[in-house]
Amino acid sequence: MKIADLIRKSAIPRDQVPMFEQYRAEAFLRAQAVYKERSVGYNLDHPPYEEMVYGPVSLASEVYKRMRRLAALLSPLREDAIRKADINRILDICIDTMNYLTWLYAIIKIASGSDGHKTSDDSPNYLEEHLDAE
Repeated sequence: MKIADLIRKSAIPRDQVPMFEQYRAEAFLRAQAVYKERSVGYNLDHPPYEEMVYGPVSLASEVYKRMRRLAALLSPLREDAIRKADINRILDICIDTMNYLTWLYAIIKIASGSDGHKTSDDSPNYLEEHLDAE
């Protein structure tokens, strides 16, 4: 399948919204299953998040790496077909990223003492500001 075909097929008609929501729920369940599978398989004498020596910065780096891989797989400049193996990689990246984000969520909640869920659309873009300064 070419990237253009994937884009066309992702325009989900309204009659498929229930399936869309079902797959979203499936993703959370799959991420939870992977979390449980891997948490017993780490075979470590310490919690795996302790390997993230810079806490949220290390986790943000892990998420960033996965998003770069995802962007490369789904690049509009891609000329070769998206194969079944690529689709599996995309799905795996989604699940891995969800799990890393849960680690980040927990660490931020503990480190900040926050108990709220306020969202903000006007968060400063520190990365962009840093790049503009160079």
